[in-house]
Amino acid sequence: MSTLGFRLWAIGISVVFVFALIACTNPLSSNSTPTAPPALALPQTPTPRRAMDATAVVPGNGLPGRLVFAAAGEIWLWQGERGRQLTSSGDALQPALSPDGTRIAYVRHSQSASDLVELNVATGENRVLTAYTPDQPLSSIERVYESMWAFYPAWSPDGQELAFVSQYGPPYGAYASDYRLGLYTMPPQPDAERSRRYTDENGQIGRIAYTPDGAAILYTLTPDPPGIPRIYRYDRTSEEVGEIPGIPEQSYDPAISPDGTLIAFAARHTGKTDIFLMPLAGGSPVQITNIGAARAPAFSPDGKQLAFIASAPGERGFDLWVVELKPGGATEPRRISFDLGVDADSGLSWGR
Repeated sequence: MSTLGFRLWAIGISVVFVFALIACTNPLSSNSTPTAPPALALPQTPTPRRAMDATAVVPGNGLPGRLVFAAAGEIWLWQGERGRQLTSSGDALQPALSPDGTRIAYVRHSQSASDLVELNVATGENRVLTAYTPDQPLSSIERVYESMWAFYPAWSPDGQELAFVSQYGPPYGAYASDYRLGLYTMPPQPDAERSRRYTDENGQIGRIAYTPDGAAILYTLTPDPPGIPRIYRYDRTSEEVGEIPGIPEQSYDPAISPDGTLIAFAARHTGKTDIFLMPLAGGSPVQITNIGAARAPAFSPDGKQLAFIASAPGERGFDLWVVELKPGGATEPRRISFDLGVDADSGLSWGR
């Protein structure tokens, strides 16, 4: 639960960046309390910087399909060996590419609130899907009590639905306490009615992912106070939740292969964060990176490669990396970019 004072104070610091950097790079002893990914991120507008000339490391080292990510508060689209900036607002986070590749759902944040926005890739047209940002003066009490958050959009496999993380309603009480972040779905239309799917009274829900058949949604749960994050499965028919056999504690950022057989995720281990792979039905995780500061895996459209973001030893920013998947594991990670400064908590979305 956050208080009014916390909400207003948190706007003054880069919470998303700080949490993401700590979750990936801060060494922890085996008996220390683990650092969790942000369950209630309160972002601020990043410091503007010049447009990047994003290129691959060497010619011919590009990627198939289209990969979207966020950097410096802007949405980027990577095709082949280059990336191009799609927005210029400085307030964009957490992009998700639609199954047909024509639209990108992302989060647009402001003081005390954030909304889901849909971007038409071909035309560059934006339309706001939620109405969580009130028309009240900045830093006013009225604005705080009318504001809500939207995070982590994910498209259903048929493109007819968006899942995302939000609260039941605006803050309540004398100290502006927030409701818990829960799992919601809605049609990708402005002001469409949303449906509350699941809320856990013992923690906050984070990054989510649909199974390819649309039957279930995987989500990250970070228990209070915050505790140790873990990935769970929500069945859309039975509305039951359950664990995935073999998923370790301190796991988050779930991604599912196009054929629905594998799950990739980031996990803390021995004070580091790396990418792991295992059968979605359950099994033993296989560590496929040893960088120590890696997260946000995303499968290629054909399921043969896995992209992720990582901060190389001795560096501070996050860049694009990829591995080729093979039976039982993956090849050595291959670095795709330098000095992109990818937003770690915004993750990657890879489509055709």
